[in-house]
Amino acid sequence: MKRPAPDFLPDADDTAKSILMLNLCGHRVTPDQMLSHFKISEGHVQTFFGERNASFSTNCHVLMALLNAPEPQRYSDQIERIAEYLCDCWSSGPVKDKWNTSFHYPKMLLAQAMMQLMRLWDSCLLKLSSRDLIQLRVCRILIQILNRTLFSQNRKGTWSSEDPSESDAYCLLTLLALDGLPLVALLAMKVRSAIQTGRQALLLSESKWGKPQRIWVGKTMYGSCTLTESYCLAAMNAPFSTHRWEDNVKAIMGPYTRNVLQLCRFFSSLPEYSTDPQWMILASILEGFSFFPQLKDVKSEVFPHQDGAEDIYLDIPQLIAYTVPTGTDDQESKASDKPQNEDSRSLPAVEQVLGRYITAVLLHGRIQAASSSDRSSLRTELQTFLGAHIEQLQDNVGFHHQILTSQVPTKRWNAPRTSHYTWGHTTAASHTSCPFAFRFYTCLIGHRSSDAFFPSADVFDSGYTKYLAEDVSSHIAVMIRLSNDYGSIARDEGECNINSVNFPEFQGCTELNTDSTLDEAYAGKQQTRQAKDQLLRLVQYERRCVDEACKALFENLESTSKKARNTRDAVELFLGVAKMYADLYEARDITNRVK
Repeated sequence: MKRPAPDFLPDADDTAKSILMLNLCGHRVTPDQMLSHFKISEGHVQTFFGERNASFSTNCHVLMALLNAPEPQRYSDQIERIAEYLCDCWSSGPVKDKWNTSFHYPKMLLAQAMMQLMRLWDSCLLKLSSRDLIQLRVCRILIQILNRTLFSQNRKGTWSSEDPSESDAYCLLTLLALDGLPLVALLAMKVRSAIQTGRQALLLSESKWGKPQRIWVGKTMYGSCTLTESYCLAAMNAPFSTHRWEDNVKAIMGPYTRNVLQLCRFFSSLPEYSTDPQWMILASILEGFSFFPQLKDVKSEVFPHQDGAEDIYLDIPQLIAYTVPTGTDDQESKASDKPQNEDSRSLPAVEQVLGRYITAVLLHGRIQAASSSDRSSLRTELQTFLGAHIEQLQDNVGFHHQILTSQVPTKRWNAPRTSHYTWGHTTAASHTSCPFAFRFYTCLIGHRSSDAFFPSADVFDSGYTKYLAEDVSSHIAVMIRLSNDYGSIARDEGECNINSVNFPEFQGCTELNTDSTLDEAYAGKQQTRQAKDQLLRLVQYERRCVDEACKALFENLESTSKKARNTRDAVELFLGVAKMYADLYEARDITNRVK
């Protein structure tokens, strides 16, 4: 920086890498002049003066230079601001670098930089103003980088469809950077195995290391034999981690280890995931648990804590991470008879909680960026959702009164508002929150295309497509409600809640194989068993309806446009989460018992 090469424009990228190299080699160099020259008002750095869009890789290199400076604590504010910027870039969508077209390259740089940040923070050599940066952002990003790298490795041990290349070396260096991280200690054997397999594949193509991969960007695309060979050599020879971690990082995920293992065993027992590798299920659950602190904070901002009520939904965060509006199923309508305090029973207290909930949904930043039509549909579905809870409460009270006043014990609901079919497709379906959650999710999909001058377009842009999308949502909701009722018959009976099996269709049309020698208890069990069998058949029928409705929607979305592909991928994700809920409900009752 003191004596720049004549006729060359100063460059933060090369400067940062030079400072990093000198400090790693034992030559103490401070980054002060680099920061004074390249730092911009937003907090991160520019590659060169007048740069229009900041470079992701340049900021990674500058962060590494700061973290390896002689006294990193002196630059804690700048470290924090650049780290926040990099986290924002990662969270806003697929990261693309200006100087390298491989998406594995920025992922490698981010892993290396964030791991060094974690090491300094863990050993108390770097104090940050916000603990949330590490716990809520960096930890999650590191787990996500690891999962994306592990999941994208093919059976040959490579990450590319062609011969192993420079991009494969990036992936190996990413895994080597993350090796030994306590957050993913349960995956340690898989990480080492993936590295060994990747190295074997890379070694087999050693004769081709001198062939450059045209992934670097200057005025034109170019490749470098020197860079390709250097990265391949580094990937083959970089040592496994021997770093000794302190308790700060270990304490972040340590308390959840038992829950993670229990959930892994549970999901492995479900038919849908029984053939999946256990490490893959484990990795997904670990990523889900990285959302736990933030989800818990958001939930506490809206809903008051209830004594004795467990956060069962937050024990399965990989599900609710994608369905932001909390309250799926009937957790709110089956409110506790023992609230935290007397005030929580009052109408003003209820209005306050509902007001916070409605505000959190409708004024969510990404919702505000959706189209006016999608936001209007969300408001309508939210009103229907809350109204369904009121109807369910009224029905529960009426059913409870029927049981108390009946001279003959019965599980039959004598005065339903409608048939079971109509109830299942209206009140019961809306009560699950699925149609509402789908509308919320639709708004999240559409927010990306927002612009101050060109407002977002509707995600489903024709009357035909909107109809198909709503049909998909409707069948998913019915499937989930039937699955939930199948798994919660015992709880609903104990709490006097209306369940599908209480409808006359399930109680009056069942042939019981009984005779006078059978007691009433046995007859009741047989009646329940046969009702459950019918209910399970309906669940399977609705699953087929969901698949057919999705097939029609996807055929209509068959397009090469990026929007159509993204919409289809998003709907498939929502469907996958919904089916996971249905599997869970069929396997066990995951709703809080409140009576």
